[in-house]
Amino acid sequence: MAYPKLTGEHIEMLPLAPEHAAGLWEAGKFPEIWAYFRDPVTSAKGMDEWIAVALRDRDQNGAMPYAIRERAGGKLVGSTRLFDIQPGNRCGEIGYTWYTPAAQRTAVNTECKLLLLTYAFEQMDLLRVQFKTCSRNVASQRAIERLGAVKEGALRDHIVCHDGYVRTSIYYSLLQREWPEAKRRLQGLLESRKAKVQSPK
Repeated sequence: MAYPKLTGEHIEMLPLAPEHAAGLWEAGKFPEIWAYFRDPVTSAKGMDEWIAVALRDRDQNGAMPYAIRERAGGKLVGSTRLFDIQPGNRCGEIGYTWYTPAAQRTAVNTECKLLLLTYAFEQMDLLRVQFKTCSRNVASQRAIERLGAVKEGALRDHIVCHDGYVRTSIYYSLLQREWPEAKRRLQGLLESRKAKVQSPK
């Protein structure tokens, strides 16, 4: 499935490919990144396998996995995916998202979501995009809520994690009719971050 590169002011979102493995492993070799994932990546070989699984999801199910690259330094800083795309129902899910620690709490996630949601709602004409996260991952929940997504509920004992923990998943969604306000919110957050960076110390 062909899908586009998405380019913003701070990042480029590149359709995921095997040649991204080394850069993503360099970005992802921090155990804390994978604390809430069912299948953590713990080696360079593991990153190869993680990419191979994502590409199978692309080929078999139409998923859109991305490698995220900072434009300033050219380094890969993480990955995300639009998946479970249902053309008939005009819906999909954003997930499998992670960032290297240095890129967390920066403009990277905000712009990533702005680019991907703009494409989902304005180019693919989706009616609904959903997100889910572990009930223990409060930081992820707050980040999703900052997008303007609505908390819908929980699936209890939903996923057995790599360490045996049985996770409850918290679900959120953003609807096409809510997107204009959410887009303004994301653009405002980006402008706010830019102002902080440019302000004199």
